[in-house]
Amino acid sequence: RGGVGGPRVALVPMASAAKLILALALSVVMVLLWGALTSNRSHEDHIRVIEKEKEEENKVFGNQLSNLEGRIKKLGHELEEEREKAVEREKIIKELQDKNKNKAAG
Repeated sequence: RGGVGGPRVALVPMASAAKLILALALSVVMVLLWGALTSNRSHEDHIRVIEKEKEEENKVFGNQLSNLEGRIKKLGHELEEEREKAVEREKIIKELQDKNKNKAAG
């Protein structure tokens, strides 16, 4: 049978196999951890990129909004000027109609 040397010979390959399996398991765990960490980091980078894009969009939107407010104010002033001109035209028309009535009556 193997005697005293038999079991020792059998244990050495088993111990080596166990160490090999443990080493492989550890390396798999390390690879998975590294993958999770880099995936999380790239996810955070992606979030930062999206936040920067949103900030840029907000700046552009803010500028567009400011431009529109400026246009609206300008149009409001122009409208007020046109109203004043219309009032003046109405006064002139009224005066001319009154003169015509007086000429016709007189």
